[in-house]
Amino acid sequence: FKTLNSFFPKNPQHLDLCAGDKYIDHGNLEKGVATYKESLELRESLVEMNPAQDLYHFDLAVSYSRMALAAEAMNDQQGAIDYFHKALSKLEPLTRRRPDVAAWEKAFKFCSKQNARLEKEKLNMEITGRGIV
Repeated sequence: FKTLNSFFPKNPQHLDLCAGDKYIDHGNLEKGVATYKESLELRESLVEMNPAQDLYHFDLAVSYSRMALAAEAMNDQQGAIDYFHKALSKLEPLTRRRPDVAAWEKAFKFCSKQNARLEKEKLNMEITGRGIV
């Protein structure tokens, strides 16, 4: 989560996520995830009510990426992949429309890299599980 913070700068819109990060950094994964879920629900509502607001889509992508990392920390690889896919589905159109916004591009690259890593690990586990080497 500390790595993620370098990709998503702290700002007032993300204070709720920072609270979740603190819980997780201090070993309280359940409380951190609960905080992330509350944040996620709020951001999904904001996007639904204001679909033209790019910043709300970015904030939602940040929430999805936090949930992805939390899912991975709980050994839920498929959940992590699903949340990274959701994050990427928000970030990809943003970066296409506004390639000049460095934070969006940086977030897109981070989520893409993490998703690719998880997909590769999943494939390797499936191959190993079948006895194919």
